[in-house]
Amino acid sequence: KSLSFRITRRIVRAFLQLPGMVYSRRFWEGGLASAAYRPDRLGAERFSKQVLRYRWPSLCKGWADGLANFVVARLAGGLAEDAAVLRRLVAALCSDTG
Repeated sequence: KSLSFRITRRIVRAFLQLPGMVYSRRFWEGGLASAAYRPDRLGAERFSKQVLRYRWPSLCKGWADGLANFVVARLAGGLAEDAAVLRRLVAALCSDTG
């Protein structure tokens, strides 16, 4: 299992380091628009600033390793943990408003 995660990490890191991929404005505009932020609701200027904030980390040395580690950790079981935390949060919010 450990070997498969190391291989996955190397593949993710290699993909992230494709020239201009993650730092490209177009990459983040498309990703953010489809996942969370609608440019028409947020406004062009605020959306542009949000895209820039997502691009900044790729200027740091070792950023691809850090992001690859995060992605592999999520694949290794973190998603189930995230779901449990989200359920507890929703339960707590519902009990406070009820």
